Amino acid sequence: MGGRGKTGSWRRGGSSGDRPGLPAVPRPPCFLDATGPPEQNARRSRPSAKAGHQGGPSLMEERRMKKRRSGGGTRPAQLRRFGWRVSGLALAVLLILLAPGALAQEESAAAPAEAIGSTEVTVTGSLLGLGLRPTSTLTREDTAALAVFDPVSSLLYFPSAGLYQRSPFGGQADLNLLGATFEQALLLVDGFPITDPQTGHHLLEFLPPAEAIERVEVLKGPASAAYGPGAFGGVVQVVTRRPGREPVFQAGALRGRRGLSRGSVLLSGGGFLGAASLLSDSGYAPDTEQNRADLFARFSLGGLDLSAGYQDKRFGAWQAYSDQFPDGWEAIRGGYLRGAYSRGAWEVAAGIRRKRDHFILDRAHPEWYEATHTTEGYWGRATVRGSVPGGAGLFGFEAAADRISSDRLGAHGRKRGDAFGEGSWGIGPWTVLAGLRMESLGGTLRGTPHLTAGRGLGGGWRAHVSAGRAYRLPSFTELYTQSPATLGDEALRNESAWGFEAGLEREGDSSKASLMAFYRQGRDLVDFVRPEGRHGPLQAENIAEQDVAGICAELSGSLGRGWAWSFATTLLQQEARIPPGLESRYVGSQLRHHEVAGLTYRVENLEAGLFVRAWQRANRTGHAEVDARLAYSWPAAGRRLTLEIEGRNLNDRPERNFFGGTGRGRTVWVGMVLSP
Repeated sequence: MGGRGKTGSWRRGGSSGDRPGLPAVPRPPCFLDATGPPEQNARRSRPSAKAGHQGGPSLMEERRMKKRRSGGGTRPAQLRRFGWRVSGLALAVLLILLAPGALAQEESAAAPAEAIGSTEVTVTGSLLGLGLRPTSTLTREDTAALAVFDPVSSLLYFPSAGLYQRSPFGGQADLNLLGATFEQALLLVDGFPITDPQTGHHLLEFLPPAEAIERVEVLKGPASAAYGPGAFGGVVQVVTRRPGREPVFQAGALRGRRGLSRGSVLLSGGGFLGAASLLSDSGYAPDTEQNRADLFARFSLGGLDLSAGYQDKRFGAWQAYSDQFPDGWEAIRGGYLRGAYSRGAWEVAAGIRRKRDHFILDRAHPEWYEATHTTEGYWGRATVRGSVPGGAGLFGFEAAADRISSDRLGAHGRKRGDAFGEGSWGIGPWTVLAGLRMESLGGTLRGTPHLTAGRGLGGGWRAHVSAGRAYRLPSFTELYTQSPATLGDEALRNESAWGFEAGLEREGDSSKASLMAFYRQGRDLVDFVRPEGRHGPLQAENIAEQDVAGICAELSGSLGRGWAWSFATTLLQQEARIPPGLESRYVGSQLRHHEVAGLTYRVENLEAGLFVRAWQRANRTGHAEVDARLAYSWPAAGRRLTLEIEGRNLNDRPERNFFGGTGRGRTVWVGMVLSP
């Protein structure tokens, strides 16, 4: 779907507008400008984003005319088309059929799987692997203790993430890292950026099944010097399980309220790992249903590492993008292929992703507005490690290309090429890391620097300070959308920000503590705006400036006898500057604070956990939800069988969405897991 109300080209008065050859689309009777009668609205030109505009071209149209006069603009790109031949369900069945063969080869199910190869991916704020900037991490064992069964929901337990779920259980969610918008985060899977260029609403698509994930890491703050565009509010890295030599089989199933059901299977051995899951949910209200298939495979041998992911998902998008058209429907299908090879100091990696998005604005009236978008992305990187005078260094080159083919937006593409490097030096008690990325986009060369320094303080404590620049490319939705709810602008500039942070951290045998203060200064931020008191579409503009300051704290420890506790909080103070007379959709509407507290108990075959999540978004009242998990395991045929009872939002307080509608309330499910 396109961000903020869906992408597409809206035709008025039976005209095809500036895209000849496309059929006219009937106008929904409810899409009327309140400032005039229907007869006048049928002939009205596009409303200006500026208050008080009385005639002439809009700001977006003026920019387009200026760009055409200067010979600029984006040339349409003919996109190569190829189809996905194998359905998600077929591959899931194939993995299940392979299970007996894997079990027959198993020599010792209780033995830990030994990883093949030594290449490991991690987000540390440094391509050199220096842990000067700490990350928040949930390991596979941590996630198993939570009331979650999908990787997206695990982000609810990162206070800095600010996750807003449009559709629960991985249906669709927005990530707001440290008060940034949902467009300003970068997602990596084993180092491969799978961020979608169409819209940040699709950032969390194509994640592997939870059973295939080793850990989830969140790096807070700008990191574009290391990871490129999009690392604005931070980086989320999903690290998958490396296949072992010994065969492993795991399967699970659950059933919950409101038609919730899920089944999963994982196979591993001989350097190969495969995982599949199927989910079905009737929804918490009419038109909130979801059906999804997720697949993942990984092969590792020495320095070679290959992986692939696939997702086929259909869900009811009730009030997901618009209050004028709440009854939407969406189907998303696609996946990615990734490969990496390392030898000595050299490493090369490449990947391709493809996604098809089919959206209906109102499922009862598909003739009003229906759009199909296909996006493709290509990425490659080569790095080499070596010595620099007085220290260590890494240098590399990166190239990427994004394309979209849409029956509403047309065909567009962009590409970039970057050269980057990092160096680290020891200066007295300090370790200093300096990084620089030179990116070329559309003929423009720009530098993105970063500087971090850290030192030990004794007693296990460490301190760090950091400063760096980040940038983000506008999404294709922000550039080209023309829907009943939103209008894009081809002349949008890149967003940019400077970030500064200082922190303390300590990790002991049974306790952890960290404290970080930060400040981010964002400029040329893109938001969708319209004059106050007006109805009709919102206009994309580089309209906002935003200063965000905050504190992040994390504490955890052991109480003995199987008891453990944890507490984390993120406190944010934001100042968004938007020209008077305009109302905005997203900038300045992020989190004010978010806390997560947990108490767990684990002894022999019994596990229990109680978690409280509390938060407040801008201009809204505070909200809190209580989650719990109870599990009991026992041996079964040389394996472990676990019965789980889990519940989310047990206090039954649904969070209201941006348009005033309510989300999902109390949800309880029961599951069984068979594991080594």
